[in-house]
Amino acid sequence: MDVTAATFEQEVLEASATVPVVVDFWASWCAPCRVLGPILEKLEREYGGRFRLAKVDLDENPDIAAAFGVRSIPDVVAFREGRAVARFLGAQPESRVRAFVDALLPSPSELARLKGGEANLRQALVLDPANDAARLDLAERLVEEGRLEEAERLLDEVQDNAALDARRDALRAAAGFRRGGESEQALRSRLAANPDDLEARYALAQRLAAARGYRQAMASSSPSCARTGIGAAARRASSSSTSSPWPPPTRIWSPSSVENWLQPSTRSGYSVGRAA
Repeated sequence: MDVTAATFEQEVLEASATVPVVVDFWASWCAPCRVLGPILEKLEREYGGRFRLAKVDLDENPDIAAAFGVRSIPDVVAFREGRAVARFLGAQPESRVRAFVDALLPSPSELARLKGGEANLRQALVLDPANDAARLDLAERLVEEGRLEEAERLLDEVQDNAALDARRDALRAAAGFRRGGESEQALRSRLAANPDDLEARYALAQRLAAARGYRQAMASSSPSCARTGIGAAARRASSSSTSSPWPPPTRIWSPSSVENWLQPSTRSGYSVGRAA
């Protein structure tokens, strides 16, 4: 699939929310690109939709290349959930390209988590005890069902992680409310009777955030509440669930980039603008 500046956001960033997208920056004059391209295309066919291949012609789309810091080609960048997560440079043998693609695909634990349901979430944790996203999904179900003791134990097991902390804290707050706090309906009634009831407004924002109603939670905080920090947890959770901005920031590669295991001697490519 050829991608241009007009289609990049939809075909790559948005599409990567459901399936990994591998972007191949190439040019017709680049000999290593002509070696790597068929390997990527073969794997896309072989994997049967488990990842998508997008090809960006460097000469026709210099703005995209500049936005992602492409300085030599071939340059392959992988996207998941709207974010660039890994890359490699130069023509690589099929075995290494296959390993790169395999690392992008969901693990058995993640596949179980994505199916949802309590049984699948418990199976996800059996397959990978470190899958804190599954742990949070399960804790959320337990909170909703009032099984608070196990939910709180699971939340205590979640490791500190900037991407998950806000959701963990919101679920802890939800569990606390379930133990003895007012219901959402009661809090809304209090606010209808007295819009300046800051205690009720804060409690409602926390409860909505715990249910992942982030936009409602932020809306429930008046400007005066926002200045005092009320609704901050909801705003953090909302920002952690959105896609990367476009164009992306300069520093976009994860520490686990495939470049970590590629030896310099194995890289083969051309600097941008250099003809074969």
